[in-house]
Amino acid sequence: MWSLRETFAAEYDKYLLQSYVNEIRILAIGDEDEMEEKEIPAFTNVKTLLCRNMYGDVWLQVTESEVRLIGCITFSLSSTWSPPPESRITVAAANPTQVAFATSGGVLVYLEVENGQLSGKNKVKMEHEITCVDISPLARSDVGEKDASMTSPSTHWDMAALRASICVVGLWTDFSVSVLKLPTLEKLTTDSLGTDLLLRSVLCNTFEGKGYLLVGLGDGSLVNYELNVEQGKIGTRKRVSLGSQPLTLSTFRSKNMTHAFAACDSPTVVYSNNNKLLYSNINSKEVNVTCPFDSESFPECLALASEEGLMTGMVDDIQKLHIQTFHLNGLARRVAHNAESHTLGVLTVNCTIDDTGKEVDQEFVRLFKDQNFEGLHSYRLDTSGAPQKSGDTIFSSRLPFRSSMVPSRRSLGTRIKTGCPPWALSMRMPTSAARRISICLLCNVTVARGQMKGAGAWRRSGSSTWASS
Repeated sequence: MWSLRETFAAEYDKYLLQSYVNEIRILAIGDEDEMEEKEIPAFTNVKTLLCRNMYGDVWLQVTESEVRLIGCITFSLSSTWSPPPESRITVAAANPTQVAFATSGGVLVYLEVENGQLSGKNKVKMEHEITCVDISPLARSDVGEKDASMTSPSTHWDMAALRASICVVGLWTDFSVSVLKLPTLEKLTTDSLGTDLLLRSVLCNTFEGKGYLLVGLGDGSLVNYELNVEQGKIGTRKRVSLGSQPLTLSTFRSKNMTHAFAACDSPTVVYSNNNKLLYSNINSKEVNVTCPFDSESFPECLALASEEGLMTGMVDDIQKLHIQTFHLNGLARRVAHNAESHTLGVLTVNCTIDDTGKEVDQEFVRLFKDQNFEGLHSYRLDTSGAPQKSGDTIFSSRLPFRSSMVPSRRSLGTRIKTGCPPWALSMRMPTSAARRISICLLCNVTVARGQMKGAGAWRRSGSSTWASS
């Protein structure tokens, strides 16, 4: 899904182009500020990989079989470029003057738009198939002399820089990301992510004047590097889990600041404060794709598409505090956070009436995602027959070794009040296809001088590996 302006110099977006499996749909803002379908005959009605405004008052449309330039004023086809008949275009990226796309067989092709025409500049065969590509200009420092008229505050933010000096690609098989120099496509640097997860999206963006390379993975994780544009070098890799579904990246402007949007099952805005990347969840359900839609009627908005439909909305102040209530169906006694698995363990108690009319407390260990508090699992503690057998502490720990009792090195645990016989129990709680959490219930546990002591507890010399809350 992409937004389009009537001309390249137009300040506001006018059209919204959506691509489906076998067709496209173009929406436009009508006289009564309502979205209505619009037909532009020059657009070919097939699955589209990329669409945007280009320098010279032309629209770019990239399909699996060709690259097309369409006149914004004439609504007519002005230029085309097609790969060999045996190849098809798989992924594409563009900025106002440059186009980069991959064809089957791992070939990266680089084109430029000159005087409203497509001009082939270079191509290179990569080691593996290409999964994603990006050539977003990073800063005004990349702006050439002919771009000087495009930097007025009244122009669209997309026109701040017209060219990029680097291209970034993600690859299959070795699951690596590479930075290439334009226009030569010389490889400047590469980094293997050390994972078997597919790279779904790459994005170059500037936050607070500093360049970053963002990589979205198939499990909802986001990898980021600091990016030196002049040298084409990347810094230390950092990774954060935002969701559990494939993550797609796009950039947008809000309150005169550049941000990135991570579309997944837990949509997130990526922004910077004091030169540190921060992540803010939005109050919306799963988002498949998004794009900026800065129209005159709806300024600084985003178009969000999901399985349920299309929605436009504005991002509120990023750092504004939003409070939401999540019902536990019980009284929360203790809480522990597991940073590695991004989960919260909560010890709760429910008061119920049994068949004899007596009040009975039922205790549970509940597991939640720490980003959106989605419930993952619940385990009931068996406190029958022992009035003093109740949990009073829950903690998160990295276990010092593996055992048949505890199959995971990261665990949550509860301390049981004294008075119960020594025992220990573990169970596996699935959080995703690739990760499991162990719950260990311990009794008579004390922490003294950096060591764990008590029945069912592990001991380790030096500082304790257990953290209690």
